[in-house]
Amino acid sequence: MQENVELSEKALERKEDWYKRPDVQMQIIKSCYGREVSMLGERNVRGLNLNTLSFLNFVYKKVGLLKYSVNMYQSLDVYNDFPNFSFNMQKRQKQMDEFKENYYKYYGGTDYALDFDCKCKHLDKNLQGGFCCDKYNKDVFITKDCKDCEFKNSGFLNMIEEVAFIKSLYDEYKVPYFINCTENGISMRVRFDYTGIDFNALQGVKDKLKNETVHEILRFYASMTQELINSFDFRSVDTSIYTMWRVFKVPYSLGKITGIVVMPLSDSQFDDLYIKALKGEYTCMDDVKWLKPENIEKGMMDNRGLFIRKGNSENFERFVAEIVNGVEFIKENVGDK
Repeated sequence: MQENVELSEKALERKEDWYKRPDVQMQIIKSCYGREVSMLGERNVRGLNLNTLSFLNFVYKKVGLLKYSVNMYQSLDVYNDFPNFSFNMQKRQKQMDEFKENYYKYYGGTDYALDFDCKCKHLDKNLQGGFCCDKYNKDVFITKDCKDCEFKNSGFLNMIEEVAFIKSLYDEYKVPYFINCTENGISMRVRFDYTGIDFNALQGVKDKLKNETVHEILRFYASMTQELINSFDFRSVDTSIYTMWRVFKVPYSLGKITGIVVMPLSDSQFDDLYIKALKGEYTCMDDVKWLKPENIEKGMMDNRGLFIRKGNSENFERFVAEIVNGVEFIKENVGDK
C-alpha cells in the first residue's frame, strides 16, 4: 500500500488557490466531458465522471486532490453516457467490473495522440522494455536513478525540436490538433472525431467484433507513430500509449512533482518555448515562468479552451496518406466519413 504523504503548507496553499478558481474549474470540466477521469499518485481513484462543478468540488474533498500529491488524468477514449460509480468502495469495484465487461456499449471513440518525453540523450530501451544508460553502462529506473543526474535535462531541446517538426507538418496540412505541455513532456492530440474514422459506425456492432475493431484502431495508431519514428529518427516519442485504458494528464490540472500547469499551448506560447530552448534559457519545463500557477492572473483561463487548430478530418487523412501512407486502413477496416 502506498503511503499518503501530505503536501507542504506552501504547496497546499498554491494548489488550493489554483483548483478553486472558477475559470480553472470550468476549463477542467469542459476538457473532461465524456471521458473517464482518474486521480493517481499518493491516492488512486479511477472511473470518475467530472460532469458538473459541484461534483468536481466533491471529488476535491473525497479523493483528497487538494491535500495529497496526485495527478489528474483523463482517458484518450470518449464515452457515451459514462456512468457515475458509488464511493462505497465495495459497490464501486463491482460497478467498475460491470463497466469493463460492457465497455463497448459506452465506447464512442479514441483520440490519436503523440506523447513526447524529455528523455536523456544517454537513455535507450533495454530488452526488458525499460531503459539502459550508455553513459554509466547500466539499466536505470528513470524516476529514481535519473532524478539527480547531471544529464537529466539533456533531452529537453531534442524533445522540443521533434515537437516543432511535427507541429510544422500538422500546420502545413491544417490538421486540427492541440498541444498539452506537462512538467516532463509534451503531448499532441487529434480528437477522435477528426481522425477520419467513423466511430459512429461502431455503435451497432456486436461487442466481440467491436472489441476486435477497437484493437485494430489502436494498432493502426501505433503503426502510424512507429512509421513517423522510423522516417524521422525521433527519440522522444513514447510508443507504449496505444493500449486500452490509456490516460493523459488533464488540461489545466497541476503536475504533482513541480506544481506547474498542464497547459494547452497557443502558437505564440510554443514559439516562446522553442526559441528560448534553442537559446538555452529553458532547459526544463520548470524554467518556464508562465507555466507556474502563481504567475497566472485570475480570470485569464476564461474561455481559453484547448487551442484546437482549425482543420477537418479530411486534412488528417491527407496527412496520413501522404506522410504515413496508412489511410487505406481507415477506409477498408472502419469506413470513412
